[in-house]
Amino acid sequence: MQAFQRFTINRGTFAASLLALFSSIALAITPSSLRCENRDDPRGIDVAKPRLAWMLDAGQQTAYQIEVAGVWDSGKVASNQSVAIEYAGPALKSQTRYDWRVRAWDQDGKPGEWSPRASFVTGVLGVPWQGKWIADGEATGAPKGIGYHAGEASTDETKWVQVDLGESLPIESVLLESLRHENCDGFGFPIRYRVEGSNDPDFASPVTIADLTRADAPNPGKGTVTHRASTKVRFVRVTATRLFPWNGKFCFALSELRVLSGGRNAASGRPVSFKDTVDNFGWHHDALTDGIGVEPHGMPVFKRELALDKEIAEAVLSVCGLGHYELFLNGSKVGDDLLAPGWSNYRKVCLYDTFDLTKQLRDGANELRVMLGNGFFNIPGGRYVKLQTSFGQPMLTLQMRVRFTDGTEQTIVSDESWKTASGPITFSCVYGGEDYDARREDRLDEKTAWSPAKVVEGPGGALTGLSQAAEPIGAIETLKAVKVNRIGKNLLVCDFGQNASFIPRLKVKGVAGASVKMIPSELLGDDGRISDPMCGGNAFYTYTLKGDPKGETWFPQFFYRGGRYVQVELSAPQGKPLPEITSLESVVVHSKAKPAGDFACSNELLNRTRDLIRWAQRSNLMSVITDCPHREKLGWLEQYHLHGYALRYEWDMAAMFVKGMGDMAQAQLENGLVPDIAPEYTVFGDGFRDSPEWGSSFVIVPWQQYESTGDTSLLATYYERMKRYCDYLQSRSQDLIVSHGLGDWYDIGPNPPGMSQLTPLEVTATAYFFRCADILSRTAKLLGNAKDADQYGALAARIREAFNRKFWNEQAGLFSTGSQCANAIPLVMGIAEPHMRARALDAIVKDVAAKGLTAGDVGFHYLLRALYEGGRSDVIYAMNNQLDKPGYGYQLKMGATALTEAWNAETRSSHNHFMLGHITEWLYAGLGGIQLDPAAPGWKKFIIQPAVVGDLTWVKAHYDSPYGRIVSHWKRSGRHVTMDVAVPANSSATVVTPDGKRHQAGPGKHHFKATLP
Repeated sequence: MQAFQRFTINRGTFAASLLALFSSIALAITPSSLRCENRDDPRGIDVAKPRLAWMLDAGQQTAYQIEVAGVWDSGKVASNQSVAIEYAGPALKSQTRYDWRVRAWDQDGKPGEWSPRASFVTGVLGVPWQGKWIADGEATGAPKGIGYHAGEASTDETKWVQVDLGESLPIESVLLESLRHENCDGFGFPIRYRVEGSNDPDFASPVTIADLTRADAPNPGKGTVTHRASTKVRFVRVTATRLFPWNGKFCFALSELRVLSGGRNAASGRPVSFKDTVDNFGWHHDALTDGIGVEPHGMPVFKRELALDKEIAEAVLSVCGLGHYELFLNGSKVGDDLLAPGWSNYRKVCLYDTFDLTKQLRDGANELRVMLGNGFFNIPGGRYVKLQTSFGQPMLTLQMRVRFTDGTEQTIVSDESWKTASGPITFSCVYGGEDYDARREDRLDEKTAWSPAKVVEGPGGALTGLSQAAEPIGAIETLKAVKVNRIGKNLLVCDFGQNASFIPRLKVKGVAGASVKMIPSELLGDDGRISDPMCGGNAFYTYTLKGDPKGETWFPQFFYRGGRYVQVELSAPQGKPLPEITSLESVVVHSKAKPAGDFACSNELLNRTRDLIRWAQRSNLMSVITDCPHREKLGWLEQYHLHGYALRYEWDMAAMFVKGMGDMAQAQLENGLVPDIAPEYTVFGDGFRDSPEWGSSFVIVPWQQYESTGDTSLLATYYERMKRYCDYLQSRSQDLIVSHGLGDWYDIGPNPPGMSQLTPLEVTATAYFFRCADILSRTAKLLGNAKDADQYGALAARIREAFNRKFWNEQAGLFSTGSQCANAIPLVMGIAEPHMRARALDAIVKDVAAKGLTAGDVGFHYLLRALYEGGRSDVIYAMNNQLDKPGYGYQLKMGATALTEAWNAETRSSHNHFMLGHITEWLYAGLGGIQLDPAAPGWKKFIIQPAVVGDLTWVKAHYDSPYGRIVSHWKRSGRHVTMDVAVPANSSATVVTPDGKRHQAGPGKHHFKATLP
C-alpha cells in the first residue's frame, strides 16, 4: 500500500515528469536511412574509402560516432555533417560483408540511440580479378565486328578488300552481304564495283567474276547480292570504284563476304587484306569473313557444379556477363535485377555485379548457371536495328569467395572447367527483340548438350563495380490490358492503357511447336492493328511452346521495348489447334532509382502534365538516360543537364549522374570533343556528334551534382577533362563565337521539327562556351586552383563581351532573332548585362503572349527559368494551362499517355520521349517553391519561395533531400495564403512568403500566413 501511495502521490508532478520524459524521447536524435555510396545496403563497393550517410529524425547534429562491426570505431567526432562521411578504418577486404551503425549528439550535447544496423558488401577490391573470360566453343579469338568498313574518304575514290582462301579452289559464287547501320539499309554498299579472283595476292592477272563499274548498281538494302562464278582462284577481291555517299563523305562497307566452293563457305575464318580499314566502334575487318553475317544464333548457357563439404560462414560472388546475364543458383534466379550489368563502352569499362550468397548456398552439391543475352555488347541484324555494333561474342567472367567457419577459404572462378550449351533463347537483339524456344529447355538436362567452355580474350574494359554503375533495372509495376480487340482467330491487339518501357509476361497453353508472336507499338492504325513507324513492326518477341498441359509462362530476359499496344499473332503446326493465351501483362521496367518527390495542385491539367512527363522519365531511366525506349535507346547528353534538376526532384539520381560522367569521359576524344551520345556505340555525323548544347553536359553535370548533393568528387575527378572540352570549344570558335551544332532542337517553326529554326546555332553554341568557361572558373576556385580560376574567369568575361556585342540589339531590346530561346539563355546563364535584363525579359513575355510556346529542347529549359527567376511564373502558367496550341495540354488532348518528342504529338516522332519535360522543375521549384540555396549546396540550407499564380488555390509538393523530407503546402482563399512547411532535421530553410517577407526556419513543421499584394 505504501508503494502504491508513493506512485500516486501528487498526480500533477507525475504528469509533468511524464510529459518531460516523452518530450526528451521525442527530441532525442536517432539516425535512420543509413546509406553507403548513395545506396541502401549496397553490394559491390569497389572504392577503398566508401562514403557513409544518414538522416536524423529530429534536431541538429553536433557530433557523430560510426561503428563498422569488428573493424572500425570513429569515436565521437564533432561535426554537423551527416552525408559523404568517408570510412577511415583499416583496409577493407575483397568480397566481404560489413555491418555498420551510427549515433549522433544533438544541439544540447545529448547522445541519441544507435541506429539500426546497415551493411555493405565489397566487390573485388584491392586484389586482381581471377575469373577468366569464357565463351561458347564457337567463339573466335578475334573481336566480332559489325562488318568491314573502309576508311571514310572526303572525295570519291577507289577502295578494295580481299580474302585469302588459303589455296586455289574452284569457285561457284561470291556473295556480298549488305548491312543496316545508322538506320540505313544497304549502308556503305558500293555504287559501282567489280569482283575479281586471282592466284596471286597483288592481282597482277585477275579473273573477272562480276563487273558493275559501267553503271550504278542497285542498292540491295539489307540483303545479299550473289555473283555466279566458274573459276579456280585463291584470292577474291571486291573493288569499289564509286563509293556510298554518307554525311558529306564517302564510304565502303560490307557485313559479310562469302565465297562458295563445293557448297561451303570457303572464306569463313580466312584472313582479310585491304587498302584501308576502320577497326573501331564495332567495325572490324575480321568480321568480313567470320561466317556469322546477320543470321541469328542461339544464346549460350554456362554451368559449373561445385561441392561444398564444410559449413559456410560467408560466400560472395561477383559476375560480369556480356551483353546481359541472368545468374541461377540451384535452379533459382539470383536477385531480381533485369538487363544486368549496365551498358558501357566495353573496351573501357565492364561492369560487374556482386551477390551475397551466404544464405543461399547449401552444404554439399550446388550448381551455378548463367544465361547470356546480346544487349549493346553485340547487336545482330535480321530485324529492326538503329545501328549495328559488336565488342565480341557473348562472354562471361565470374569469381566467388567462400569462407568457411573453420577459417579456410575457397575461390570459384570461371575457367575451362565450366560447361556451355546452346540455350533456348534463339534470337537476342537490343533493338530487334527476343525469341525463346521452350522445346530446347529439356536439352539442357542432357549431358551430351554440354561441352567445355572456351577461354577467350575479354573486350578490354576494366572490370568495375558500383563506383561506375547506375541503379539496377527492375520490374517496377504490372499493367493489365484495358481492352483486347480480337481481329481474327489468330490475331488480337491488347491495349494496356499506358505507353511505357515494358517486358511482356505471357501465360499460354498449347501444343509443342505452337508459337506466340508479340509486336509492341505506341500507336494504332485505323484498322485496329498496330502502327509502328518507329521500328516498322520488326521488333518483337516470339515464344515457341514445349506443350506442357499445365500451361507455360514466359517473361523475356534480355529485350525491353516502349509501347502501349501489343499485337499478338498465334500459330501452330499444321493440323494442330492454335495456342490459348490465359494472361498477357505489360511489366513496366526501368531503373530502381528511388522516387524522391511528389507534386499535386488544384489544376488537374498540370497534374496530368506532370504524370505525362513522369511516365516518359520512367521509360528512359535505364542504365543510361535514354532518349526513347524503342527507336534508339541511346544516351543523348543534352538531357543530362537540361533535365538535371527536374529529374532530381522526381528521383534519386546521384548514382545515375556518376555513371553518366564515366560514360562521357570514356567517349571523349583526344582533341577534347565529347560526342552527343555516351556510350558512343556509333559515330554520327556533323552536329549529331559534335553539338556544344550536348557535349557541355560533361562540364555542367558535375557542377549540378555539387549544387544538389554538396559532393565535389565529380568536379575533382574530371576537372582536367572538363578543361579539355572547354579548350576544344575555344579551338572551334572564331572571335570567341562558336557556330556549330544542333541548336534549339525541335523548336516550333515554319518547317517540321528538327534542327533549330528560330534561333541561330551560334547563339546557343556560344552561350554554352561561356557556361563551360564560367563553371570551370568556379570549379577551379572551389578546388583551390587560383591560376585556373583567373584564366577561365577572364575567358568567360571575354566570351560574354563577344556574345553581347554580336547578338544584343540595343534598339529593339532583344538578343539575335528575338526568339524565346535567344532571349532566355543569356538571362539564365548570366551573360546579359544588367541594363539588358529587364528589356530581354519583357521581349520574352510579349513573344509568348503573341505566339504561345515556340522554344524547343534546349530553349524551353531556359525559357522557364528566365520567367520564374524573373518573377513571371504567371506567364508560364498561362502558356501551359491550355489545350489548343502545341504543348503539354495539346499532347494530352491528342491522347498521349507519355510525353511525345514533338510539341504537336506528330506521329512521325516518338511518343515516349522526355526531352521536352523541363516544366517538372518549375512545378517543384516555381509553384512548390522548393529551391536550392546557392550559399549552401546539397540542401543543408534551402529556400522555399512558392509562386501563387493564375487560378490555383493550392499546391502541395515534397522532396526527399539528403537530410530528409522537405514539404511545401500552400492554400489560397481570396488574397489570403497559408503555408505549411516541413524542414528536415540537421538543415534549415529561408521561407519567402507571397507577401515578400523572409523567415528563417529550423527543423520541424512551420505555419505561415500572408496577404497577397
